[in-house]
Amino acid sequence: MRVLFITQSYRWAYGGIQVYTANVIRELAPLLDLIVAAERSSWLPVCSNVEYVWASNLGRPETADDWIRNEELLITTVAASKPDLIHFGDAGLCAYLTSNHLSRVSSIATVHGNDLTKPWQRVPAGSALDYVNAGLQQCSHLTTLSEHCSSLCRQRGITTPATTIRPGTDLNIFQPMQVNRTEIAAQYGLPTDVPIVLTAGRVIPRKGHSTILEALCLLSRPVHWLVVGEDKGEVHVIKERASVLRKTDSVTFVGALPQTELSRLYNACDIFVSMPFEIAHEETVETEGFGLVLYEAAACGRPVITSDVAGCREAVVNKKTGLLVKPGDPQQLALAIESLLSDEISRARMSRAAKAHVHEIGSWHQYVLGLMKLYRTA
Repeated sequence: MRVLFITQSYRWAYGGIQVYTANVIRELAPLLDLIVAAERSSWLPVCSNVEYVWASNLGRPETADDWIRNEELLITTVAASKPDLIHFGDAGLCAYLTSNHLSRVSSIATVHGNDLTKPWQRVPAGSALDYVNAGLQQCSHLTTLSEHCSSLCRQRGITTPATTIRPGTDLNIFQPMQVNRTEIAAQYGLPTDVPIVLTAGRVIPRKGHSTILEALCLLSRPVHWLVVGEDKGEVHVIKERASVLRKTDSVTFVGALPQTELSRLYNACDIFVSMPFEIAHEETVETEGFGLVLYEAAACGRPVITSDVAGCREAVVNKKTGLLVKPGDPQQLALAIESLLSDEISRARMSRAAKAHVHEIGSWHQYVLGLMKLYRTA
């Protein structure tokens, strides 16, 4: 089977879609004849058994000419490679399906969340939402990472069949391991005498870092908050608020890190916390389609506290593998953190259950085997 996988740049450091894309391409490569159309970047993980077609600004064409050039590149690629199937790596890229030349080939698309509800895809004219919806409507099948994402498709009137396949986890990287906490503390300037609360993800408003900071001020015990993730302009806001709350010395930002280093920090922390929430705009919604970091932390045997919202509630079995709390509620979050830190037995039981749950879902290889079934029927 010959598949053309169309994606944007998929640097690991960017976010969940990029992690998804890199893992799926790696696992698909040995199983079929794979062509990848992507934005060129020196940071991309490249597979030797994949044919690459490099584009520029595929997801964010600056001008109408850029759009036309990318459309022509994709049409030429389809004509030359003659794929049996086109897989659009995110909903936004389906905007190119408005081309009749591309719509002649069976296609599927993966919907992650914001790529549908607040698309960053730029189009030559009109509304990106309209282009994306029209493209998804032309697909043979859709795949989503959560039932939440499938429901978003239905809410937008998209009638293309959608199948939810739970995302995998790289269980070779994310696993329990012995780490030297003293060494990690010295490396990142962390204290050694208080619990470590870890958060990983891009530092943007909807990820709820402000809620976590406010919750730390309500705790009856000192903790240190370690924040991993690319700064998208929000770090200075959190730092200024931390200064006002006299919590500057209790927070450390370390930026984006490689996955192997992130695994070390998962294993070094006491609790993993992620508190995203939805932001509604006039025509769009910022949402959390799933939250891969929740599985990664769980795979390392760490209990998770996250928002009872959107796709997050599908990644955690409440009171078994982690705790779900009301989004944007520092008081409820503080109580959840206190409950886990004060009960070592419950924390250990939850850690074991979290690891077992993620292993039951499986690796990215198992995810791709499910994807292959869709390929054969699309």
